[in-house]
Amino acid sequence: VPDDVMDRLPLSPHEWHGTWNYTLRPEPLAPPAPSRPAEFGRFPAGDKLPVWLRHPSLTGLEPAAFDDLAARYRAWRAEHPPILLPGKRPDGGPGAGGRRLSAADQLVVLLLKKRWSMTNAVLAEATGLSKSRIGATLRDATPVLTALGHTASTGALTVTTAQQLAAIAGHDLASS
Repeated sequence: VPDDVMDRLPLSPHEWHGTWNYTLRPEPLAPPAPSRPAEFGRFPAGDKLPVWLRHPSLTGLEPAAFDDLAARYRAWRAEHPPILLPGKRPDGGPGAGGRRLSAADQLVVLLLKKRWSMTNAVLAEATGLSKSRIGATLRDATPVLTALGHTASTGALTVTTAQQLAAIAGHDLASS
């Protein structure tokens, strides 16, 4: 059962392991949750990072310039597929597909790292990704950005916390 349907079922959890043991009441499904505007949620389908991380003050790019760079990035990746070692899967193996980042997400990670001289730990905290996913993304995306001839503009300071990054974008992490 998809999560969005499961969340709407009229369930009464039992006291012992309520996520596994529950009673389904004979009632109709609850109405679907109202959709929130994109600026308060996530990027378009396929993207995983919160939309505030794409803010021009963080990436150094206005939305049209960011979209153009993302299109060029996707085209370059399509023309230069990765060379895979025998036995390695392009998607990282079973179950890895949900963790793969879109081109826009990869660019956001790389631009934030380059522009704000952030550590992978702070970048992981801000994005909700693991430090290993951040590292892999930086290894994969850096040569592409270099090949495209794009240089990230440098921010005025070194960002040391996710809260500091959010403040630059005028975002309140507590409301996320």
